[in-house]
Amino acid sequence: MFRDPTFWLLLKSTYLPALFETYDNVRIWIPMCASGEEYYSLIILLTESGWIDRSQIYVSSTSETNLDRIKNGWMAGSKMDISAENYNKFQGTRKLNDYCQPLNSDVVFDPSLFANTLFFKQNITFNNQMPSMHLVLLRNQMLYFSETLQYRILETLYEKIIHKGILALGTMEEIAKNTPYRYSVLNKEESIYQKR
Repeated sequence: MFRDPTFWLLLKSTYLPALFETYDNVRIWIPMCASGEEYYSLIILLTESGWIDRSQIYVSSTSETNLDRIKNGWMAGSKMDISAENYNKFQGTRKLNDYCQPLNSDVVFDPSLFANTLFFKQNITFNNQMPSMHLVLLRNQMLYFSETLQYRILETLYEKIIHKGILALGTMEEIAKNTPYRYSVLNKEESIYQKR
């Protein structure tokens, strides 16, 4: 959780405040969510910042099994030490284990945190009907796809993001060479872009 803590700090200090100053409610989408760690990090950030009641979060996955685990708040206990270290670097206001309970060798996050979240299964080309999004977190996912599929995904996301909305990719990723004119670079190191 809180992978690349500097990204989460930027989200908390700069990009989310700007969105919440502009809009009464903010829609955030995490497509291709596999383990839930990005989602749990986001929920904690929104809760600690007082924005959770003004947020609508969409979590999609190509796997029903992954979705069930995420909806149930499950995470491997072996990831807690590094997650707690990242949370401290993110400058969280509590302790990470305040948000979860141990379950055998794993942990389960408090389901009350998930009240403003819609979970759904979706194929890799994102063809479900959805409202437009203010923020999309697709971090460290496209590395695994061909250039053709990356282009298709970016094209679809472009249609889903509002004007001046934000797309956050992973630190090893960037907007495809043939689409940069559609986005402004907000932070090159963290691969954060704004739709033109």
